[in-house]
Amino acid sequence: MTLAFSQDGKMLASGGEDQTIRLWDTATWTEVKRLELRASVVWSIAFAPDGKTLVSGGFEMEVPEIVIRFWDIATGKEIRQARGHSGALRAVLYSPDGKSVVSGGFDLTLRVWDAATAKELLPTTGHQGGAISALVYSPTGKFLAAGSQQGERSIRVWETATGKEVHTLPLDHTDLWSVAFSPDGTLLAAATASMVHVWDANNGEKRHEWKEENGYNYRLLFSSNGRTLACCGGRVEGNNIRSGQVTLWDLVTGKELRRLVGHGKVVSGVIFSPDCKALISRSLNCFIHNGTNLP
Repeated sequence: MTLAFSQDGKMLASGGEDQTIRLWDTATWTEVKRLELRASVVWSIAFAPDGKTLVSGGFEMEVPEIVIRFWDIATGKEIRQARGHSGALRAVLYSPDGKSVVSGGFDLTLRVWDAATAKELLPTTGHQGGAISALVYSPTGKFLAAGSQQGERSIRVWETATGKEVHTLPLDHTDLWSVAFSPDGTLLAAATASMVHVWDANNGEKRHEWKEENGYNYRLLFSSNGRTLACCGGRVEGNNIRSGQVTLWDLVTGKELRRLVGHGKVVSGVIFSPDCKALISRSLNCFIHNGTNLP
């Protein structure tokens, strides 16, 4: 299951295994549009910066091809497709200027597409021996970070203008699920199954490292004011994940702020509203945590 806010915060998109993408009005939290996919599972979605189009990726259930779909938000219609990956997609992402889309997945490659034509601009080998499970641009678009869930467990950071690799950041030996830049671009964070790592994005030095003793991490996100990092996942009892949780970390002090509980299932997506007054978390049973006083 995957979530994405439009840049102005007025719309939330959700997608998953039900072969639909749903668009929600965040003022009323009502569903305003449903984008139908035929035999396609959605693992990643992203709004264009102008909020007029949406891109989605995942895998096809009836054909061997992997399809990246571009959608017109106003009409709810699919307007173009990009093809070229040979393995399921874990991540699709617009560049900050909206001119290109980057994608990565199980075929171990990153691919860059022209957002207006869906033509491939640049194929790049990503991580050896492991699927690319997470992608993120720095806020200015100067850097692109990609992480591998298996095989070579690391975060690689490239300079987008030159394609030069500037950092390789090692991870622990559990699956990587999410990477994120802070809003000012100074921090880069990664969530593995059992740990959260935070680095200085400029020099690659480790700032924070938090171990989840009785939980399982799945997604993370910085608040728009850059003070808080939210990490969602589940509580582990024995060998099973029994319930969902969201952990909030203070990036100044390095302390845990609080844990939000209430989901009966693993929390698979989390996102702050642009004004930081609400934190929306989602699992198989949808639930909203109001975080009015989040720092």
